[in-house]
Amino acid sequence: MATVLITGITGTVGPEIAKKLIQAGHAVTGFSRRKPLPEKAVPGVNYVQGNFANPEDLKKLNGTKFDCLIHLVSLPIPQEQDAAVTFLSDNVAGHCHLFNYLFNNGCTKIVAASSIGASGCLDPDFIPDSIPIPPDHPTKACSHYSFSKAMLEEICRYYSRKKPDADIIVLRYGGIYDRKTITPSGNIDMQRIFCSFGIVDLDDVVNATIAAMNAKLTPGYHQYNVVGPDAPCKLPVAELLKTLFPEEIYQKWDLSRYQTPDGGFLPVFDMEPIRRDLGFVPQVKAK
Repeated sequence: MATVLITGITGTVGPEIAKKLIQAGHAVTGFSRRKPLPEKAVPGVNYVQGNFANPEDLKKLNGTKFDCLIHLVSLPIPQEQDAAVTFLSDNVAGHCHLFNYLFNNGCTKIVAASSIGASGCLDPDFIPDSIPIPPDHPTKACSHYSFSKAMLEEICRYYSRKKPDADIIVLRYGGIYDRKTITPSGNIDMQRIFCSFGIVDLDDVVNATIAAMNAKLTPGYHQYNVVGPDAPCKLPVAELLKTLFPEEIYQKWDLSRYQTPDGGFLPVFDMEPIRRDLGFVPQVKAK
């Protein structure tokens, strides 16, 4: 049995992860700025209200040694430039306060939620260096949200150097939907073409995150994409990309895997590393 701290537990993903961990016999503490609504509280979770960026609030966790942090916090970023700069600065400090607290109290495992947006795919002019897009694709982010996720990844890399005995896994989630309430349309957002390719069902996000928590990897920094098992588009991937981009761009990509009999709708974000290392294979098809 593990003792797990989940930040951002009042969001979409946190409660579903907590339910599965409680069912598996783990002890779960949820740390969030606001209390869960009564109907959304997960039985068995120890809820602690606080802001991870405030060292005084972190003291509310004193007395518990956590085996793993599942870091799901994703705060809304102000659109005003000056406010956003302040937010990004405070956010960096917050991640550091949280990680310092946990490492100083014996935690050696972190699973952190990033986004495929960290690659820059939220920006209209984004062109990936290669396809399928690897989980360590360098950031080309211009949006505040994408940049904040890229900074989280860099902070995690920093702590993997500072704490060489720690296992730090960063998951670049795709756009999350819940098949119980939403059916993907298959339409492409022309302002965010590659984000349209990278969606994932909530159940797969939960299972990937728990697989990361349970994984016995060599200590260090590990990063993976988490998207669905198929590209949620109406045309085969290679055909669609050749329609959307000029020849001088798509010729730079190796699209051969998408031109095989079974490869027409393979994911545009590379899911082989997470299958190889964590044994995770997404199950919920968008189509």
